[in-house]
This record gives sequence, structure tokens and C-alpha cells, in this order.
Amino acid sequence: MFSNKEAVVSFWADYPTESSGRDPLAIQNSSVVIYTNLVVGITNVTNRVRYMGFYCWLFDEIAHKTHKTNSLKEQQKYLRRAELLLAYLYVYIEDFKGVTGISGTTYAFKKKASIIRLDEGADIENKTAGLYWKFGMGVFGQYYSGVMRDLDLIVHPQEDINVYVPTDKGIRLAQAYDANISLNAKKLFLQSIWRGFIYEEQVFELSSLGLHLIPDHTTEQKLYRDIMLAEDNNSFIFTYHRKTTIYQLLQLLKDNREGIENLTGTFLRVNYVNHAGINELEDNTATAWYIYEINELLHVAFEHFHASFQYRIEIYPTPMSETINILVEETTKAFESKNKIGITYNILNLVHEADISKTYEYFWGMLDDYKNNDWGNCLNNAIHTILTVYKQCKHQMQSIYSITSLPANNYVRPGHAFEMMRDLVESKLSLSLSEYCKELLLQAINQHMFSSYQKSRIGQGLVHNYMIDDNMAWRVRDTAPGRSSPRLNNTIQYLCDIGFIARKEYLYSITEDGLKAIE
Repeated sequence: MFSNKEAVVSFWADYPTESSGRDPLAIQNSSVVIYTNLVVGITNVTNRVRYMGFYCWLFDEIAHKTHKTNSLKEQQKYLRRAELLLAYLYVYIEDFKGVTGISGTTYAFKKKASIIRLDEGADIENKTAGLYWKFGMGVFGQYYSGVMRDLDLIVHPQEDINVYVPTDKGIRLAQAYDANISLNAKKLFLQSIWRGFIYEEQVFELSSLGLHLIPDHTTEQKLYRDIMLAEDNNSFIFTYHRKTTIYQLLQLLKDNREGIENLTGTFLRVNYVNHAGINELEDNTATAWYIYEINELLHVAFEHFHASFQYRIEIYPTPMSETINILVEETTKAFESKNKIGITYNILNLVHEADISKTYEYFWGMLDDYKNNDWGNCLNNAIHTILTVYKQCKHQMQSIYSITSLPANNYVRPGHAFEMMRDLVESKLSLSLSEYCKELLLQAINQHMFSSYQKSRIGQGLVHNYMIDDNMAWRVRDTAPGRSSPRLNNTIQYLCDIGFIARKEYLYSITEDGLKAIE
């Protein structure tokens, strides 16, 4: 601590740490809470459903074949070695190369050797030498332990039993997984993690443990299907949102037998379009995905006001008011050239003339204009996106608010659909186009600065995309606006893994088993 009696030579302070800041306006949580409720047991980082069978099997084997059966440290050691050995399968086995969703492969690729030292690459005490995974309980602890508990497959360490233990349901899955592994592969795999190494040429013998290969028409495959189609294990109420979402995805593929390339995007878009004209919405899975998509369309469009300002300023102090005026002028010119409407035309009139069938045309146009640094047309399309969404939903607003407010849903978070439509449109209907554009720019800028200071204060590091002082602004980070990730991509991957969906090149299609599932 310095005192007022000493003189200290000037010095530079450390630069503050940075955080990714993927939600610069602090509004995406209203979307996150919806998809978290709709696909329980699947996250954006749980990439392969067979990991669950593998972990249940591994914990059961560790419990029966090690001396320290109640030692979390012992379980951790063999868990980490096993995860790393799985990663090596996808580096060495030719047919496995190119398969995605396997954690640890980046490390394994760099550490190829004639004698593969699992202990050196996995054991936590070797962390100074570099490990395949930083988190103590490995990929399982960071990604899978929570969802496997939610799916009633494992019990977390307790006071009397200090290790992860498969439940009865987990034991059945472990046995089914075991039945699909060759005896030699099982013995070699376990021997390798016990001793801490494996010879390079032996890795090829372990292919039956591959996480992307669930044998068809086996008990293991059936158990994964049963798990995915079971109730959601929601603490408050019995729901089947995950099952219903899966059925809706399969039905969409049934209706499009030629296949679909972007299945997640198509699912959300078709569901959004199908809800146009329904004034009284029902509280069900399809409506929840509809509200999610309303959130996303409004969030991303609004975030482009923030992004347009972010990239219109420089990395050195730039006049803020001048930049905003330039953006407004570019937007109104783009609006007039495309719509033949004067800048004094108010927002109420524009809502009346909005064409809701073009919502996604405007949305995709906005994304393209952003990539081309065409800020005027970008904001022009952002405004059209916001207004067409509002026009479609304005008669549903009370219904939307009632559903989002239900205790079982609890979707009312900053940035929820009702709030966004009120703040971005209803409160600004009397404004002219130029006034409206300026208001949204200022609102986005203020919201980013407020949320960034909040996050920085609670220990998230520096998350500002730009700084503002004395009416000057400068860019400090390059980020891109975008959607949240609704876990549907991994849901679709699970459906591929269990044989309900097939993927050929870039197209997804429904299988015969998928058709039987929705009969």
C-alpha cells in the first residue's frame, strides 16, 4: 500500500483481462432459458450420446476392478486416461478420421508416438507438462456429469460414497454398452488405462469402443432411444418437451423426404411461419420454440445496430455523434432507394405496410449486408425484420406474456419477446424513420455500455466492444452478432447416432426407424 509520504516512479498497470462477450446487449438469457427447458439432457457441448454409455460402463468397471473403490482421486485418474485413449482412437483409426464431437483429439494428434503415454497426458499431477483437458474430472466433469444426473444415469459423490456411481438405469446402459465391445478390446482398453500406456499398433484393436458407432437393433441403441423419448425429469412438472421436439424434427423430415440441409434453421423457420395468424397461443412445445424464434429474430436484428456502430468507429477515438448521424443517413438513403418512402414516414405507417412473408428475406439480407460492411442496407433490413416480427406478433403479445410468465416456464428474463416488442416498436410508433434509427442506435449503445460495466464489475473481465469518453468512441474488440445456440444441432446429432436420422453429404433425411418412431 502506498502512503502520501513516498514518491513512486510511474509504471504501467496490467492490462485488464478480457472475456469473449458473446452477448453484448445482455439479452440472450431469455432465449437460453427456453431451450434449456425444451431439450433437457442435451447441451451445446455434449456432442455424442454414446459418451453416456461409455461413462456408465467405465465407472462400473473402475468400481469392480480397482482396490480403492471409494476414492474420487482414483476414479479421476482412470477416467482421464480413458477419455484420452478414446481421443487417440479418432487420430489413429482411418475410418474414424473426420468424425466430430470427440473431445481431446487436438491434444492426441499433437502427441502421436509409438508408445502412447496416457499417464503423462492425462494424470492431473502432470499439468505443468500440458494435459489433454484442464478440468479436473475431465470432459465428463465439465460437460456430461450434469446432464447424466438429469437423465437419472449417475449419482454424484455423496458424503458416504465419494465417487460417481451409475444408477440402476445407468447400470443397464453400462451392461448394454459392454455387450457391444469385443472381449479383447475391453481387456486391452482397461489394461491400458490401469498401466498408463498403450502401444501405437494396439489402438486399432479398440474400434468397438468408438463413440459414433452404436450397433443397430441392439439393447444399447434401444436404451438411448428410450432415454431421449422419456419424460424431461423436470423437478416441477411432468413434461415431454424433448420428446415432442424430437417428434417435430422427425415429422419435418417426413414431410420433406428429399432431405433438408440446414435442419435446425428450417425447423425454427417453419415453426415460426406456422404460428402466423394464431391469436391465442397454447402453452406447448411448439409455442415455446416459436417464442424462442421471436426472441432470436429481434435480438439479432437489434444487435446489428450495436455492431454497425462498433465497426463504423475506428480503433482510435472517433466522434460519436458524427458516426451515429452518418449511420442514420446511410440507413434512410438505403430505405428510400428500396422502398420509395420518405424519411418522415412514421413507424406506425411502416408497420401497417410491412409484409410478414418477407421476415426471413430481410433477416438474411441483414446478415449478408453486415458481412459486406454495407451498414445502411444492413440497418434497413434490421428495421424491416423488427417491424415484420412485430406485425405478426402484435395480436399475440398478451398471450405470449401469459405463457412466458407461467411459473413452470419462467421465461421472463431481460430481452424476452414481449419486452422487446414493446421497447423496440410499441414505444416508438410515432417516430419518423430517421428518428427511429437514431433511437435504436443510442439504445443499443447504452445497453452495451451498461451491461458491459455490470459484467466487468462482477468479475467477468473486460467485455466492452468499444469504449466511450467525452463523446468519442473507439473499438477495442472485434466480435460478430449472432444467434444463441439452441442445442438443436446436438439433438440432431443424437438422432443420427441412434438411427432416427441419416446424414448423406449435407442432407438430413428420416430413416425407417425414424418413421416408425412417429407412427
